Amino acid sequence: MIGITKSIIFGFKENAILGLVQGESKMEYKVFRLNKVVYITLAVLFIAAAWFLYSHFTSKKSFNVEESYIASKYPNSFASAIQSAAPAVVNIHTTKGAPKQQGLGSGIIIDSQGHVLTNYHVIESTQDITVSLPDGRNSVAKVIGTDPQTDLAVLKINLTELPVIKFGTSADLQVGDVVLAIGSPFGLRNTVTQGIVSALGTLQALPESTPEYSILAGDLIQTDATINLGNSGGALIDVNGHLVGVNTAILANVFSSSGIGFAIPVDTAKQVASEMIQHGTITRGWIGAQLTEISAETRAYLKYEATTGVYVQDTLRNSPAQIAGILPGDIITKINNVATQDINQTLRLISSLEPEKTYNLEVFREGELENFPVKVAIRQ
Repeated sequence: MIGITKSIIFGFKENAILGLVQGESKMEYKVFRLNKVVYITLAVLFIAAAWFLYSHFTSKKSFNVEESYIASKYPNSFASAIQSAAPAVVNIHTTKGAPKQQGLGSGIIIDSQGHVLTNYHVIESTQDITVSLPDGRNSVAKVIGTDPQTDLAVLKINLTELPVIKFGTSADLQVGDVVLAIGSPFGLRNTVTQGIVSALGTLQALPESTPEYSILAGDLIQTDATINLGNSGGALIDVNGHLVGVNTAILANVFSSSGIGFAIPVDTAKQVASEMIQHGTITRGWIGAQLTEISAETRAYLKYEATTGVYVQDTLRNSPAQIAGILPGDIITKINNVATQDINQTLRLISSLEPEKTYNLEVFREGELENFPVKVAIRQ
């Protein structure tokens, strides 16, 4: 009995082999037979466990966690997002000229006081503006403020219990994020299209746009969500129904979209709208310098090693830059102690300066850094 106990405790395989070769007692042989059964049992259990694990990790059920995560981040249906945002996206009907010409666009209700954000080109030179809500109500709209340089305008309607869009942020957008465009293309109310953010900050200027418009153009959100005539001023929302952009332009052939649309980032739109509501106009700083990016050849010629900065191509006569002593060939490295990263960031930085105030410009000239106080003027 002691031998049996030892066989079980100290390992079946070794004692079983000894028992078989040496031909020991029947009791010892039973130990061998017991060990063999144990081996077979363990083998069966091992195979069963392996099959269970294989089945578990290859079955559809095993992917439920991953699918649930994906579905929570990128749902199969965007109905809840649309139901949240669409009531605040309105139709804008305009008339202008003689004989009267009908115009159509979209807008976004941004507060309970009845302020509607839209594109400037939707209401430009119009005589009458009517806003139609998805719930069937209509209201004559009054222009509160316009800003051609960002192609934004704010209207005011006199209605109560208004649906209001939820603001998101464009700062967190990434290429590949899913977005939804809501508007009234060709007069088809509350039409929704889906796409992704195709690019960010790569556009230098829209075709046929004015030089001033390039202040904003470098920040436009590019999307392949279908945008057509009538979508202008409509909402670009994320999968949570939050506003991330204002649809503004397309690259298209007359009546068909090319799959390349653009939206004004909501962070820009929100800032501009707030200032228009408060003051009715947008005041921007101006120094009168024609700026460009610095080419590799220019950097080498001027022995300018930094990767930031903008090149002064020219200064306008009697402009703040010329009066301050800024010269063609200078490189502006800082404005108000903020480094100039590229042309678009620098134009926005200058635009944000308060007119009639003096700011310091750091300039690289002939191998040295110099400082010039510049009194900023109002951009006309």
